[in-house]
Amino acid sequence: MAGLYLLETGQTELKLFAVYTIGAFLFVYFILGGIFKKLTHHRGIFHSIPAAILAMLVTLTILNNFDLDAPMKMATSLAVGIGYLSHLILDELNSVVNLKGIPFVPNKASGSALKFYSNNHIVTLGVYFLVVFLGYSSFGLITDFFDAIF
Repeated sequence: MAGLYLLETGQTELKLFAVYTIGAFLFVYFILGGIFKKLTHHRGIFHSIPAAILAMLVTLTILNNFDLDAPMKMATSLAVGIGYLSHLILDELNSVVNLKGIPFVPNKASGSALKFYSNNHIVTLGVYFLVVFLGYSSFGLITDFFDAIF
């Protein structure tokens, strides 16, 4: 996103491009990542199908601030969602596969990757609220995209 911002503003200097990109990475990894690790745990709500939908809608909301055409925004958002869901599916498959030749014995992670809620009901409601809110705010763009396809 930092690189896209620089390209849209006409900045072509490589040093500035590198500083913005590295700065954005460090901010996301250390600042936002630290906050994220404090507030969540692995296989919590962000390891669920509603979180994949939320990731697509957040991507679409961020891309609405850039001068991109609607198909590009939707394609990028769908790519984020497909990547997110493929991670969840591969995690689920990994929890049931046994390569040691032992008959299937489900482990504690089985069934926890493709879920629709978390044990924390407040967090679950918060994610669903954000999905509805961002879905409503992007509804026109989403319907236009699907009308153009079908």
